[in-house]
Amino acid sequence: MTNEHQNFFSVACDFLLLADPIEPEFKLVDDDALIAMMPSAFQLMAQVNQVEQRVLPLMSNLKQETAELAEYLNLQNRKIDLVLQMQLANSLEAHYRCKGVSFGGSGVKVSHQQAIEVGTVLEIKLLVSEENIAVYAIAEVIDCQQVEDRYHWHLDFTSISDGDQEQLVHASLQVEQRHLRARAAARRQQAD
Repeated sequence: MTNEHQNFFSVACDFLLLADPIEPEFKLVDDDALIAMMPSAFQLMAQVNQVEQRVLPLMSNLKQETAELAEYLNLQNRKIDLVLQMQLANSLEAHYRCKGVSFGGSGVKVSHQQAIEVGTVLEIKLLVSEENIAVYAIAEVIDCQQVEDRYHWHLDFTSISDGDQEQLVHASLQVEQRHLRARAAARRQQAD
């Protein structure tokens, strides 16, 4: 689990963030306490992601030999991830339901219709459906600024599992890569 502040870049992406205020003494918790606080659906998603990480190297070897079977297994995996994502998004209650603006390995920026006090500690559930990610963490509000008729909250993770942080870093790189490809394609179209 990561408690010390690390800086990772953030990438613009739509996602859902569910947040509930918690007592400041839960700002920094150890791995066992974080897992105990985690809803069972997030524990299941974390276990699925751990299995997936162990299987990925095997899948890349399999792809070289039998591409169709590997593709089928990838599609089955994606289907399971999508079902879990949908279940999480529809079944969770939260004090705040925020629209994601950007995310990275060290925190998120979200949009909400209400302001929030800097220093507030939140239990968060982050759902990035584009990347099939569901992350449970503890975060602190480090900034809140009005942008037009909404407020942008900047949240830094204070307690997050190493595996979830790695997922977010990897996903932010994937999203950034897609953004770069889309910009390059747009420039090529304009040049034609």
